[in-house]
Amino acid sequence: MTNDLILRVSYNGSIYDLDINSDIPLRLDMSAVENQSLGNVFGIGSQTFNLPGTKKNNRFFNHGYDVSQQDIPAFYNSISAWVILNGETVLEGSLQLQEIVTSEDGYVTYKVSVIDKVVLFKQNLASKLIRNGNWSRYNHTLTSGSIVDSWTNNLLSGSIFYPLADYGRPDPDTFPNIPLVMLGVSGSANPGDINSTSTPMRVEQFLPAVRLKDVFDVIFEQVGFDYTGSFVSGSNWEQLYVLPKAIEGLGIASVAGIENTVNYQRNTEQVLGTVGGGTPSIQVDFLPNLEISDPGNNFNTGTGMYIAPQTGEYTFNVTVTVSNETDPNDNPDSAYILRLYSGSAGGGADTILASSAPYYFVYNGPPYGARTVTWTGTLNVGDPVYANIEIDDYFSQPESQEYFTMAFGNAFQVTVAPETFEGAPVDMSQQWGDTKSIDLLKGVIEHFNLILEHDPYNPNVIKIETFLDWIRQGEIKDWTDKYNTAKRISINHTIDEQPKELLLQDQEDSDRFSKQTKEQEPNYQYGTLRILADNNISQGEKKIGSFFGPIVLGSQIDSASIDPIQNIRDYDLALSSDFVFPHLYKFDNKKQTAFKFKPRIGYKVTNEINDSFYIGSPSHYIDTTGSYATISNLNSIDPVISGSSLDLHYNNTYGAFTNGIANINGGVSNYQTYWSDYIQSLYWTDNKKVTLDLYFEPYEYKSIRLNDRIQIKNQMYRINKISGYNITNRDVVTVELIKLYPAFWQLPEIEIPPTANPTPTPTPTPSLTATPTLTPTLTPTLTSSPTLTPTPTVTPTPTPTAGLAPCYTYYIENYDLVVSMTYRYLDCSDCTTYVTDQTVLPDSTSPSFCACSGSVEQVSGNDNNLIVQEEPFCIDGLSTIYRSTLKETCSDFCTSNYAISSASYADNPYASLSIGDTIYGLPATAGYYAYSSTNTNTTTGPFRIAEVNTSGVVQGIDVCSGGSCVPL
Repeated sequence: MTNDLILRVSYNGSIYDLDINSDIPLRLDMSAVENQSLGNVFGIGSQTFNLPGTKKNNRFFNHGYDVSQQDIPAFYNSISAWVILNGETVLEGSLQLQEIVTSEDGYVTYKVSVIDKVVLFKQNLASKLIRNGNWSRYNHTLTSGSIVDSWTNNLLSGSIFYPLADYGRPDPDTFPNIPLVMLGVSGSANPGDINSTSTPMRVEQFLPAVRLKDVFDVIFEQVGFDYTGSFVSGSNWEQLYVLPKAIEGLGIASVAGIENTVNYQRNTEQVLGTVGGGTPSIQVDFLPNLEISDPGNNFNTGTGMYIAPQTGEYTFNVTVTVSNETDPNDNPDSAYILRLYSGSAGGGADTILASSAPYYFVYNGPPYGARTVTWTGTLNVGDPVYANIEIDDYFSQPESQEYFTMAFGNAFQVTVAPETFEGAPVDMSQQWGDTKSIDLLKGVIEHFNLILEHDPYNPNVIKIETFLDWIRQGEIKDWTDKYNTAKRISINHTIDEQPKELLLQDQEDSDRFSKQTKEQEPNYQYGTLRILADNNISQGEKKIGSFFGPIVLGSQIDSASIDPIQNIRDYDLALSSDFVFPHLYKFDNKKQTAFKFKPRIGYKVTNEINDSFYIGSPSHYIDTTGSYATISNLNSIDPVISGSSLDLHYNNTYGAFTNGIANINGGVSNYQTYWSDYIQSLYWTDNKKVTLDLYFEPYEYKSIRLNDRIQIKNQMYRINKISGYNITNRDVVTVELIKLYPAFWQLPEIEIPPTANPTPTPTPTPSLTATPTLTPTLTPTLTSSPTLTPTPTVTPTPTPTAGLAPCYTYYIENYDLVVSMTYRYLDCSDCTTYVTDQTVLPDSTSPSFCACSGSVEQVSGNDNNLIVQEEPFCIDGLSTIYRSTLKETCSDFCTSNYAISSASYADNPYASLSIGDTIYGLPATAGYYAYSSTNTNTTTGPFRIAEVNTSGVVQGIDVCSGGSCVPL
């Protein structure tokens, strides 16, 4: 068979098919995860191959062999490319021109390579800064109301969240105006406590966290990609947030605060009144009416009062010019004084801040005169300040009346005032500093042991899965025949490629709890898990975790350790308090210093306490009514559920900085959830890596998925790496396979005995004193030396209990080549009755059947079989439909193109699916799905839109009309 190979590229909006020599093999290297490189991103890419210097290719590459040429395509930036074999696209990604070679006889060769979408995604993202993404839709106004609203997802639908935390003190420290994050004695709180209305928590004491989903949305949009997968859906995904800090000191980056200076003038005549004729004196408040500037809206033109918005230092300048409208030849005998008052309007009873010298109106003198007062000092929040003019008749002609006005040269100015942040705009792009998008993404990949893989049905979609979910989704493929014709077979253990010591840890930082932990032996970051291999072959050390610092909860500051009168601030923790949150400040010499900490990732959680506290200012505050939200390493703290609550610490046996949350170390660690099975598989005693040189046909490439579970004889393997796959001709390909660890192919219901008991070392524990001191305790070192061997047919024997087990779909694969096997299971009708024993012939697969969860068991036969769970529900009588990813808004499907490519089961087929039917296998999130009877998209169609609840039950069905959804 002659293979027709086309290399198609896109450049400047045009499509070109380049000349390619079909005699030269085009080889691909393929990998999604490699045992030597934990936590890295891999993909599919070609080895370098040559394109001939034909007229077509020379024109396309702009005759790049000429050293004087510029603008050579694919030389500086890669370009879109497709490798097409016999009319079918086998690789879609980008082409890079690596080198142009001219031989001595003048023959030109272009050395190029093609990479897939995952590698392209990684390369394109490498130069991007997060701040340069499109953050405009997340910009908002900082108010006490928006902070409290964010706790209940009422700020930008939960995209932005202001967790309660202690970020330290401002410089200079303005206590008690900026209070401590501390509750005083209920009912008798002092200034400086946030449960005192005189000193509520200020908005500048909060920082915005961003939902991880929205961070991914911005990052993927930067390079024109979308994402899907089981990891990026569901309630845990929606609960994850990233907390960045871009600047030193207290407060939000780019939020300079609102200036509280003012400048007002009088642009119309103000009548002051008359003296004399029985009126010896008058006092009139200065009422400027023309605003020049007042960004904080602190001046009231009706009363002439400036209201201090915050405690701090102010400077006032007031100038007036008073006119005596009496004929100057009538012997005027009066004077006026300008004064600046603090207090309520009305005059002398208030405090005089500043007074001018008198201005005297005299016979034949000027009919007007100016006076100015200036004052600098401290005001308390809410203090009113105003200017007043006192005019007196001071000579012996009381019968003479004099008339006074102000018409020009008048100004009321506040030139120095502390800033306030209530009502300030927040630019979310400025919260990231110089953080690279790829670094944050790698941090997430490492933390959760994720696999990124190109969706073969959607060109610009990346699938994101945890390693365990990804490998369990793989198809089982029998390569025994290929093995039997292998050109070379090499077998070794994986431990010689694994480190002797493996540290799973968060990024080191200088916050209070991190520093206190690191100062204790053996100087690891809080939550670090140290794994030591117990073999004598593994060498070296490796660390996983390089971006996020740890979220560590601690109790509030103990109010008994704060005495503002004696200026004592020890900042001890009230360890018994259930008012807990992160303490993200430096703590040196008993001083809380706000600083630029490393980004944090954590769960948004709510906590109930037995007291209220306030957010805002003394004149305008919000009562939190006894609950608040913070960012936590645990996905639930009220309560922490043993064996269920997820903990983002790799090691959750470190001592706690609070006694107020019961069972705070009782969650499931990040190592147990995402890393344990994978790492134990690499150190598994029975593991092996098999390197094979196998024959493959070009067309077989399209059927290979990197999570395929490969059967060779009676052993199961996973693909580690494929090198040099020739997609033009039948050829030998080098394949690395790693023996499949039982957790990757047995049913979740089968409990695999642990092969390593993760006991961290060390376990620093704070003593429960006013000032916690970490004291290391000696604990056994974790040794990863799994000794487990596969037990393919053993499943738990259930105790029949009616109505307790859900119905699942199973099938049996009997790998024994000689002996049949029999099995039985509990019928789904009542989960108490076993069906008649069923038989699977040698080297055969049973039909799919429905059984109560965990009830399938072997009755007879050898152990060469595999019990496979297809779906967590019974597919008998169900119909297959295709669906899109979940969207929050129905009309999204009417305005943009989305793939409808995920096969799912439903109670009825596409045409007859109706309200009340169930679509199975969906994440537990309500929303909208586009669905069809075929693999299609919303541009091609046909499709409908189903609104589902968290159980997958259809609540409504719509179709698109004019860009909007219309009920069917």
